[in-house]
Amino acid sequence: MRCNRWIQTLTLIAGALGTSALTNAGTIVDFEDVPLPSSTSAGDYYNGSDLAGGFVSQGVDFNNSYNVVFSTWTGWAASNSTDTTTAGFTNQYSAFPGSGAEGSANFGVAFNSAPGDSVITFSQPTEVTGTYITNGTYAALSMLLGDAFAKKFGGISGSDPDWFKLAIFGKDISGNTTGTVDFYLADYRGSSSQDYVVDNWAWVDLSSLGTQVQSLEFELTSSDNGMFGMNTPAYFLIDNLMVSDADFNGDTFVDDQDLGLWETNYGLTGTASHGQGDANGDLSVDGTDFLIWQLQASSVGVLTESLAVPEPTTTVLVGMILTSMLLVRVPRYGV
Repeated sequence: MRCNRWIQTLTLIAGALGTSALTNAGTIVDFEDVPLPSSTSAGDYYNGSDLAGGFVSQGVDFNNSYNVVFSTWTGWAASNSTDTTTAGFTNQYSAFPGSGAEGSANFGVAFNSAPGDSVITFSQPTEVTGTYITNGTYAALSMLLGDAFAKKFGGISGSDPDWFKLAIFGKDISGNTTGTVDFYLADYRGSSSQDYVVDNWAWVDLSSLGTQVQSLEFELTSSDNGMFGMNTPAYFLIDNLMVSDADFNGDTFVDDQDLGLWETNYGLTGTASHGQGDANGDLSVDGTDFLIWQLQASSVGVLTESLAVPEPTTTVLVGMILTSMLLVRVPRYGV
């Protein structure tokens, strides 16, 4: 029997509930799968010198533009460098916390000297749950100590209201902005006892960017500017970027084949993998995972009526889905 009333019922429930239940992430972009061919005494890195134009981590694209004349780059690099004490440009790949997020090895390094230099692109419109963000050692020590190009934050008196802000923009498939999240990498605008330069991996919630995010773009601004623009080194680091993902079979499409995997494993609890239909990483295959599939499949125009599946009664199905919705727990992410 064709998938008619069952899928229609699920779709109606998805429309009625919206996406408020989409609180976990199915894919964690952790950079651990990115080769790091270049080395320094502080660790290894990839900076685009192979002219590949970027790299992919967990199916997500990170752009890179490398200048062979000056051996410089913009966009994204990947690194495991952990030198927290050496100041200056030569230490541009190091994480100031001394590791990746949650003690991991690799992380992403953005050099974003102009808005839109660093772009993250997803294979289809999705909901981005959030990511960990921190300073690199180069930018952090520049703000804490000052250098030949940038001032020490707070100034000589320590009372200058300095700040360093990262703006994160969600972009839909047409390039329209879906939302903006601001995060201060340093803030000296309050009392001196509250001044800070971020020195840990801070979780930044990006769910307000919406459910149709095709890409992320960034802008860095600072209170310290000169005739050539911002003096603060234009770097920030990310790790463990979390996104919802209904591409269960890994073919880069969200379609009826993925729905078939979800249907086959519906009800699996506590041990489910992404390949079995767990879109949000909660180890279960339930109605929330269907909502994610429905959202991502509809964004690319999938016709779900082509899949043949059993047809339980509407009353039983509604009960199952609503029960699974009530059991969804919202995780708390630490810093």
